[in-house]
Amino acid sequence: METPTGGRAAIYTDSKVTIDSLKNHAIHDFLIEKIRYIIRHLATLSWTIHLKWVKAHIGIEGNETADKLAKEAAQGNENIIIAFDRIPITSVASEINRKGLEQLQLQWNNAGAGAVCRSFFPYLVQRLKMNIPITPEFTALGTGHGKPRSYLHRFKLADDTMCLCNERQQTSDHIISDCNLFEAQRGPMINKIEDSEESWPPAKHELTTKYLHAFSIFVKSIDFQKLNRLVKYLELWCQVPTKRTSSE
Repeated sequence: METPTGGRAAIYTDSKVTIDSLKNHAIHDFLIEKIRYIIRHLATLSWTIHLKWVKAHIGIEGNETADKLAKEAAQGNENIIIAFDRIPITSVASEINRKGLEQLQLQWNNAGAGAVCRSFFPYLVQRLKMNIPITPEFTALGTGHGKPRSYLHRFKLADDTMCLCNERQQTSDHIISDCNLFEAQRGPMINKIEDSEESWPPAKHELTTKYLHAFSIFVKSIDFQKLNRLVKYLELWCQVPTKRTSSE
């Protein structure tokens, strides 16, 4: 069918993504390029095409009809003629990424190691969206590796697992929840959580999501090097023999 020469046409769509993609010359998806080609072709025939965005689901008759036809096509209505049946590369990539993350999540859930880290970051999709200030201290508490004495003792880098407070083993849980050496640093974090009408201590994954800012400040206040130097000093002090108080 031959296209009439000359005229104006206004196309209204609720897809702002489509309009933005048409304007962005770095995007070359098949369907976007086809729309551009049609608009350029019509321009050679003295047509003026106007594209305008409209809000969806506000009762615009043509827009509601377009939505209805799109849903029928997506649901496999045999009476609807499919004008476009190519899957965009971005959709394929998104689906591959989604399935890959599902597989990784399953492996993460069933992993034998990494229990401490998993308690802080149970959901991989959520973790990938986080902007976390990674520091050696944050890594040590988030994994239970590297700096706590319960970890160092496993590799004979500490004489025992006991915390300097002499109450419990020095683990991530103990440092975060109840070690009295960090009571002052822990106070603002507890206040923040209780102000939100939550009880202390919260689930670990909430520390890295809902209360990440307060938790990061607490972690930053922990000086493992200073703490371990003090432990070494006390160990050496205990090994020094005491002076005799009586003559032989």
